[in-house]
Formats: sequence, C-alpha cells, structure tokens
Amino acid sequence: LLDNRSIDSKGAAMIVDFVKELDTVLNVFCFDFRKPDSRTVRELVEKREKARLAKNWELADRLREELVQMGVTVQDESV
Repeated sequence: LLDNRSIDSKGAAMIVDFVKELDTVLNVFCFDFRKPDSRTVRELVEKREKARLAKNWELADRLREELVQMGVTVQDESV
C-alpha cells in the first residue's frame, strides 16, 4: 500500500498497531524485524563458501543454518 501510495506512513502505522493488538490474542505473527549486520553476514557467507569448496559439508550446513536463523536466504550453486 505504501509503494502504491494508497496509504501514508501514519495509516500504515495504524494498521501495524491494529495487527499487533490483534496478535496479543492470536499470537501468530513475528514482529522482530531486526536486520542482521551485513559484515557478519558477509563473513559467514565467505566461511561457508570456503567450507563448501573444501567439501566440509557439516560446517557448510551449520553456517547455512546460522544464516537462515538470521533471516538470510541462502541459494546454493554447484561447486
């Protein structure tokens, strides 16, 4: 709605507040929107890529899971 300019930021904030209030009953939404530190993400991606090149799949999988837990989408390509 914001992208289409169908609503302003004040209207969007009202909707978010309403959904948060509704969620106090439903408890189905996650409102933790913290962005991961880009330097940390970059370091983990680099470590994971090195692990994949070394065919250390256990470490690569562990690093992938850590990235996923941070909200980072990991899309593999063949090595």
